[in-house]
Amino acid sequence: MFTASVAAAVLAVPGFSPVRVCEPIPELGWDTRVFEATEDGPFVQEVYLPETAWAENPADPLGGHYVRACFESATPHGRFVLLHRHPAAAGVRRAGRPVLLVGGAGDNAVRGLSYLAVSLSEAGFETYALTFAHNQGDNFGHAEHIARAIAQMREETGAEKVHVVAWSKGGTAARIYASHDDAAAFEDVHPAYAASGTRYRGDVDHLVLVAAANAGQDVVFRWPAGNFYALGLLGATPLNSPASWTTYYPNTSANPFTAMDVAARCITGDAFVGQAQLLADLRALHPLPGGNPLVGVFANQPDYYTTYEGGLGFVSDSPGIEAAIRRGGGTIARLQALGVAPDVKLVLVAGGNPILPLTAVGTGTERLDGPWAELDAPARERTWDTLVADWLGAVFPWSAAFRHDLPRLYAGRAFLGEISGPSDGLVFLDSALDASGLTARGAEVVDEHTFEALSHPELVVAGQLAAAVLGDPVRAGVAFEPTLAAKYALPENQAVEWIIARLVAAEPVVPDPPADGGAVADGEPPADAGAGGDVSSGSGRDADGPSADAGPAASEVGPAGTPADDASGLDLAGRPDTRDAGSGGKRDLTGTSGGNDGCAAVPGHSGRGPTGFALLGLFSFMLRRRRSMSGDRSHVQQPEQHRRESRGRRIRQRWLALGDGRSPARPGMLRPLRHGLQYGSDRPGCRARFDSTPGDERTAGRCGEGRGAPPR
Repeated sequence: MFTASVAAAVLAVPGFSPVRVCEPIPELGWDTRVFEATEDGPFVQEVYLPETAWAENPADPLGGHYVRACFESATPHGRFVLLHRHPAAAGVRRAGRPVLLVGGAGDNAVRGLSYLAVSLSEAGFETYALTFAHNQGDNFGHAEHIARAIAQMREETGAEKVHVVAWSKGGTAARIYASHDDAAAFEDVHPAYAASGTRYRGDVDHLVLVAAANAGQDVVFRWPAGNFYALGLLGATPLNSPASWTTYYPNTSANPFTAMDVAARCITGDAFVGQAQLLADLRALHPLPGGNPLVGVFANQPDYYTTYEGGLGFVSDSPGIEAAIRRGGGTIARLQALGVAPDVKLVLVAGGNPILPLTAVGTGTERLDGPWAELDAPARERTWDTLVADWLGAVFPWSAAFRHDLPRLYAGRAFLGEISGPSDGLVFLDSALDASGLTARGAEVVDEHTFEALSHPELVVAGQLAAAVLGDPVRAGVAFEPTLAAKYALPENQAVEWIIARLVAAEPVVPDPPADGGAVADGEPPADAGAGGDVSSGSGRDADGPSADAGPAASEVGPAGTPADDASGLDLAGRPDTRDAGSGGKRDLTGTSGGNDGCAAVPGHSGRGPTGFALLGLFSFMLRRRRSMSGDRSHVQQPEQHRRESRGRRIRQRWLALGDGRSPARPGMLRPLRHGLQYGSDRPGCRARFDSTPGDERTAGRCGEGRGAPPR
């Protein structure tokens, strides 16, 4: 395992030092490293609550125990960050630019972004993702980590620019970096970042903002009843979300002797700084639901006026939204005035479904058991019907698209989020699609799309891979959701494929290097592709969107997208694929170029690491594999229909090979992903590859005889 001192000696990116390599998750395809910002800059030791600290329990539904083990702390300092890398799948044409995924609040990349990473891998993208130290933390510190991670990606891949896909709260952090051209831009918003934050380097090609609060959000003040859940006042565990009250009076404010001080959990405190930076007063956009009889029982919001305006109410005391906006430095207003750098190409993705399914985001069903146990499904169905007739039918004219979610809503395994205006349950549609501030300096929105049937957390999940996993009770386990699987199987609901199609169409794909080890420069279009690249031949997708049979080829992707033979991936230290060895001396953490054999044991690398013989064997294997697929790459010239039909058969054959059940299920939320996307492996550290011929199983390296489970 790398130590901090050894890693610092081979540091490729100034100010971004590799600390250690985490235990790999071969079932999900991620290799993870801990990095540390070597200067304090905007980084501080942030305040953690029990709900924001990384969990120790292996059954944690968000997989926090893995993050905790990587950081070696439940409350890491803000200067630390996890950089995950998911290699491009073997056997597919490589995209010219890597992709950085930035997740949302209260989450980590392994839990929230694996479906998207797998599908990007199958499309030929080298994919990275960030897990920040504090999952509700300062967006300016997160923006600085984004800048340094992009520099690290460029160093490792040789790319001049990267694509960034940022979801939810991560969109604000990515936008901060892309807006930071002037030292004075944030000096009165976040002085530490203004003084030391990295200026935008012109290294972002496409910035895809998925369910980002571009015009801000105000849900924590708009719906005061949410305080009962956030604060755990109904007997359940407090949630990892901020409150808008500083004091709660269980016997009304007329009796101050029973008052509860909840200021530590308020959004104006120190535990939810990143949430305060997302706030904006949106009353002019959509009126408050409190007092609106058309929203039925949901109009009964306690102290809705004093919560939003600030002051003492019947059961609460609130600082008001303006005080909370000031606590966040007025970040949204400043970003709206600045605009992002003009060279950034913007893509906006929004959801239009306010029903938030719990199992789809890995939180299980226990959250609603208490407060909903006394209500029966018919009562909830009647409530829904009344809402549709009186309110939702006008606010969400596409409400028929929610049909797949109604059974879970009636059963208490989903809940209604933001309904005072069209939204994805958390972010208003008007905010997610707001381009007025983004384009203030000339940046262009090149595409946008609203997925009317998808809610906030589904926008980075919904696609063919999720449909295949969630629809199989064996692979999905506790996350088995046949109605969700049916929804995600519909082409109009496949947000993952839509995002990838936009990136593939925008970025010419790079063909595999020739057998002599030569390389193609970053961004150079293949000889057999047009100006936009022949995306269907490389990824099963048309330039204008996903094809009917597009989807991850399981035998090439492996568990959650890991190349089955490791031929195109990285070792745990981040070493580039040997196919890139001739493209300019890309360096790994040890200062060398090259790949790995997937099986050779090296101390601290969990059975994977490069040796001279391993590299020679890997290169020979790659040549054999490329020639066996097509010696002259004539398959690229096949008629389009034939390519699609062939790919469809290949995908179906490979899906049949999934989930042979040999690997033990692991506890926690990650079980459905690990178990559902896992397939046969020979020995720990070695991954089986199913070729296009059913039953033809190949392995990379010398993995020996016998079969076994992957390492725990």
